[in-house]
Amino acid sequence: IIVNEELYPQISDKLMDEYVPQLEGDGISVEVWTTLYGTPEDLRDAMADYYSINGFYYCMQVGEFPPPLSEIGFFPGESTPYPIDFFFMDLDGEWIDYDEDGYYDDHTGSLEPDIVFGRLAAYTLTYGSSDEAELVNHYLDKNLAYRRGEVTEVLERALAFIDDDWFY
Repeated sequence: IIVNEELYPQISDKLMDEYVPQLEGDGISVEVWTTLYGTPEDLRDAMADYYSINGFYYCMQVGEFPPPLSEIGFFPGESTPYPIDFFFMDLDGEWIDYDEDGYYDDHTGSLEPDIVFGRLAAYTLTYGSSDEAELVNHYLDKNLAYRRGEVTEVLERALAFIDDDWFY
């Protein structure tokens, strides 16, 4: 679990006293990193180093980190950069920014994911007067309730809302 170090003090009680012990009780080995990475490439390099030593792992990024952005799949002049989490999953592939505009244009080499990666990012969300830390702690509460078998009814519905074509 990689946590933004500015967010960590506000979620550490729930994370370290409840969530991590629950995962470990479920047989999952857990490490928690707190950091502020300057670029997606810095974070990916650290993740790749960990992968080279430990092999396959699951990674959850919690809090605000700069996302890698891609233009893959668009025609020249018709692109809107979008976040590409696969950048963090494929740790031995090559990501190329041909025009050096800060957006990846191609992905070559090994194209398979090496790890499982997900983001828990609530820094852009609002719910009433809740801030990022409250929303993350609420998510951890819900996740814990599910893991403990306290969620007895799961509603079969979902909502996806894409605004501004992935623009940040």
